Amino acid sequence: MGTYLNEIQFWVEWTIADGNVDAFRSIVTDGNLRVRDEEPGAVSVRSFFSEDGTKCHLFECYEDVTAAMAHISGAAVAEVLPKLGALAEMTRLEVHGALSDELSDLMKALGGAAYSGADGFVR
Repeated sequence: MGTYLNEIQFWVEWTIADGNVDAFRSIVTDGNLRVRDEEPGAVSVRSFFSEDGTKCHLFECYEDVTAAMAHISGAAVAEVLPKLGALAEMTRLEVHGALSDELSDLMKALGGAAYSGADGFVR
């Protein structure tokens, strides 16, 4: 069994403006690679696109709140997020897991939702 009880997961939905799908995909791929290479506390980052290309869901998992906060304040977010925002609207932002008050408050200030508590299992 994994040590998932300390994990933090971000669920983000983007609605991509017409004509921006290819550029958006490229930036997402670059961002995912940067997180993989630069953030050792990142457990996984996955992106999914709707069939028509108008929606992107990003699922990110970090080993704990310290790693999640490092991600938020890191270079990848600082450089990639504005590029994504120029091509799409963030239409959903959620954080799940063993949240700190700081992380929960930050997500709410950004218009997102925070979900704490853990029940379940990971194999």
